[in-house]
Amino acid sequence: MSRWEVSLGLVIIGARLVVFAYAGSPLPFYDQWIAEFNNTLIGISVGEGFGALFDPHNEHLLITTKALTLLGFYLHGYWDVSFLVICSVGVRALTAIWIFRMVVQDCLPGHRVWIWWLCVLFFAAPWSAYNLLSGMQVSFFLADFALLWSLQATLRWKSPVSGGLALVAGSIFGLASMASAVAIPFATLAAHCWQKKVRPGFVVAWIISAVPAFAFVVFRLPPATVSLNHSTPNWTDTVSFGLEILAWPVSHPIGGVVMLIVLAFTLFHANRLRVKDRTDTKASLLGIGFFALCNGGFIAANRLPGTLHMRHWDTIALLPFALLVMGLLLFTSTASRWRNYFVATLGMGLVVFLCSLTLNVGWPYLKVAHQTRATAVDHYREILQNQDLAGERTRIQAQLHQGDLSFFDDPIGRFSLHPIVLGNLISLGREPLSLPVSYTHLRAHETEADL
Repeated sequence: MSRWEVSLGLVIIGARLVVFAYAGSPLPFYDQWIAEFNNTLIGISVGEGFGALFDPHNEHLLITTKALTLLGFYLHGYWDVSFLVICSVGVRALTAIWIFRMVVQDCLPGHRVWIWWLCVLFFAAPWSAYNLLSGMQVSFFLADFALLWSLQATLRWKSPVSGGLALVAGSIFGLASMASAVAIPFATLAAHCWQKKVRPGFVVAWIISAVPAFAFVVFRLPPATVSLNHSTPNWTDTVSFGLEILAWPVSHPIGGVVMLIVLAFTLFHANRLRVKDRTDTKASLLGIGFFALCNGGFIAANRLPGTLHMRHWDTIALLPFALLVMGLLLFTSTASRWRNYFVATLGMGLVVFLCSLTLNVGWPYLKVAHQTRATAVDHYREILQNQDLAGERTRIQAQLHQGDLSFFDDPIGRFSLHPIVLGNLISLGREPLSLPVSYTHLRAHETEADL
């Protein structure tokens, strides 16, 4: 491992841990109550076995995330939410190092520092804020890891057996981590077809790897329907929503049109390359970009307009990242000086914009989360110590019924127990609250200052 890769990993780990130490807490986020506490730990604690690992969460399976949660439980003896955050930090750093290693193979020596800073910007900077605080974000990162695994299996194809097994295993691992992995077969096929290399047995192996993803799309990703106060979206709403997703982080349909133009321009230049110039690095970037592009389409088709959450930005951001790096490799490969200046200016503009986004979106979120940590702990304790859990369940259920989803982003309300969890605690006589599975008493030896 080179010094560039070591320094990149340390910067990403350090930056994410500093942000978590500043604004994070050992309290679980909203979805963690359902996926981890309710659907996994409670079931296992009452003797239902490890089948709970395979219970779906919405359209996701989250098997790998639940396995990490269970590992933290057995290592520490309690539901260690912070353990999952640390795992996500490590997976994110490894993903960044892997992508950096893929990219720098073809870049000019003077461009290595540019690639390094771009990796820091996209994988360490708190422009999303949420992605550094929620442990369940590891689900997205593991799917990205499976993408790189599958792309490397494709581009370094050695034999139908070794390459095929690696390709199928990467796809299955991704689907067991996050629904975003349904785009992995699209990414590997795009990289294979664009590179125009002969890979014996690839078609058969690819079909086998695509079957689980196809089944996942058919059976696990139903189209967006009526939800709360929203009506079923028509095709114009879906197209407009898709353009907003492509426009990340501007989130405006016009920005999506501009992104499509940039994408078409980049693909046009990429297709003009000779076969020998279609290197593994460029093919990897093409696959990464298609992965993000397909995920944007899936989100637009299977979610309601206006429901794009910060947690999705990590996947969507791979598209502008891939386009920027691909542009750097394509337009600086010649002696044309104006192209170098153009790419450098574009890169600097993006850096300034994302830094501005961090200051205007990420930082306010982190600041409020930091200021309300003690209040959030009190809020959490009050709910769990409330003798009238049924009344609390009715109140939260009414909030959901009215379409009030403020708890998804509110630094206090995001910790609220879901009505389903409250109902199970009531039916179980609150017995699980006394088990080390929960964080109910926040470990008596910890003080408010520690939190």
